Amino acid sequence: MSLATNVVRIAGRYYFRCRIPEDIKPYLKRQAYKIALRTAEPSSARRKAAIVSRHMLMFFDEIRMSDKSEKEQLEAKLEEMLDEKHKGLAKILAQKIIIDEYSAEMQLRIVEMKNLDLYLQNVLQDAELRRQTYYSNQKSRKLEKVGDDLKYEKRKLKEIEDGKLDIKKRNPEANQKLMYFVDKVEKNKKGKILDHSLPQYRRAVSLFTGLVGDKPVHEYKLSDFEEYQSLFLRVPLDYQKIASGNPLKAIEVNDNLPDGQKYDTYKWKTFKGKHASSIRVVFDYIKKHKILEYNPMSDFKLEEPVYDYTATRRKPKRSFKNEELVKIFNVPLFHSCLNSVNWMTPGNYPIRDFKFWGILIGLFTGARSSEIGQLLIMDVVNYNNIPHFHIVDQYTYEDVLDYDLNISEEELDEINKRTKNKKSVRLVPVHNELIKMGFLDYLEKRKSECQSHSEQLFPDWYADKYGRHSTLMAERFSYLLDKSGIKTQAISFHSFRHTFKDAMRRADLPYGVQRKFMGHSLNDVNEEYGIDKLQKKHSEEINNISYDTLDFSHLYVK
Repeated sequence: MSLATNVVRIAGRYYFRCRIPEDIKPYLKRQAYKIALRTAEPSSARRKAAIVSRHMLMFFDEIRMSDKSEKEQLEAKLEEMLDEKHKGLAKILAQKIIIDEYSAEMQLRIVEMKNLDLYLQNVLQDAELRRQTYYSNQKSRKLEKVGDDLKYEKRKLKEIEDGKLDIKKRNPEANQKLMYFVDKVEKNKKGKILDHSLPQYRRAVSLFTGLVGDKPVHEYKLSDFEEYQSLFLRVPLDYQKIASGNPLKAIEVNDNLPDGQKYDTYKWKTFKGKHASSIRVVFDYIKKHKILEYNPMSDFKLEEPVYDYTATRRKPKRSFKNEELVKIFNVPLFHSCLNSVNWMTPGNYPIRDFKFWGILIGLFTGARSSEIGQLLIMDVVNYNNIPHFHIVDQYTYEDVLDYDLNISEEELDEINKRTKNKKSVRLVPVHNELIKMGFLDYLEKRKSECQSHSEQLFPDWYADKYGRHSTLMAERFSYLLDKSGIKTQAISFHSFRHTFKDAMRRADLPYGVQRKFMGHSLNDVNEEYGIDKLQKKHSEEINNISYDTLDFSHLYVK
């Protein structure tokens, strides 16, 4: 479902924006009104926008009613004062007197408009408090029911331990293995959930039995689930390939690898959101159909591990080796793939999407993935008669004049991007290799497709719910490295920055220019002087950067 037209998304956060009606503009002296909804969730933004919209309409109606009555009284008073022959003059005087009388009233309206932000924020806080109270009451009632169920299951477990419950009367299906019930669960869930979600139960049960053993369902105990949780976070993502589907052996192999070569393992979010919940669904089915009198998973509590972030801080990435670069740019994405979805499968479809251009721009500019993902159409500027990437967070009016940008004042105010720091704002020339591959043609195509140049250069490169553009590329590039067989913890998309830095050293670019292209501050304050603006010869030196092991001639536009 699409959002309301007056809800806009800027840097991952939602705002309410509406135009001031024409008849009210003279009194409020504003073209539009914008207020932060303080949320990154579309559903929450939609709900809050409806509240703000209702109060804004009430505010406008109040101004119209008060202004109309006062205006009519002033005009009636003038009609009484002047003769018929002076009616033309009366209209002129009416305008002047009305403006004078309204000056105090307009000032009051402006003050009201300034206080409107505070008023609407209070309205939103009250609405959110009522909503949270409602859901808190709902949750309390649900917890009471869960508590009753737990008491019943604990009583049954105690009866089994004390020998009061006759195990011989147990349902014969209780001797079946856990995978036996997966088919029943899938059949029961079919049509109720999406078809592609059904195999998740089988994957979760397969990994569970591989870690704690495949045994009759009545033999599982609380300790099995606790062991399952501790082992799960150590299982490599590719355990099927590493140890032919044996997760315990895959853990052993990964533990014996040196640091920097270990495989990525499953995360807590995956355990909580997919695997543990799928296992719980299977056991809930077993209990619901009275195969067991109790759910052995009932007392199991999910405990998120506490990480020592000082000890597990991200290790610095290194440059790509020549053989790694060859493998990266030999994948179907940079030749011909099957289609836009199966971009790692060979085919006859030449793709030119954000993955294609993003990786190449990273190689030839050293820009961060978040910087490339935030690029707008207007961020490719003509400087020194050479196209440059303008990596910037906020545009100034001087930038508009310097780079001859075609953008309105309102669009300029709405641009809100992020950079790592002030030194990250920089110009990086577009390498000739990118131009030969048709980057400028892609740019012109985007300009013709969009009404405004303030739109994204890569529209399918969307931000995550926190407004970060690095997440999507990190996932896609990690998948590429995995399929190329070179994925390790030592390399990622950020390795292109190190690779580009090495290439600039090989090309003997001046030290100050290298730092400028990278968005780094200089070590010596005195070195800052004289290189604030790039010289044309420095912009041209970007083309001295080359990668001898790579050949992009098959991508050139003919």
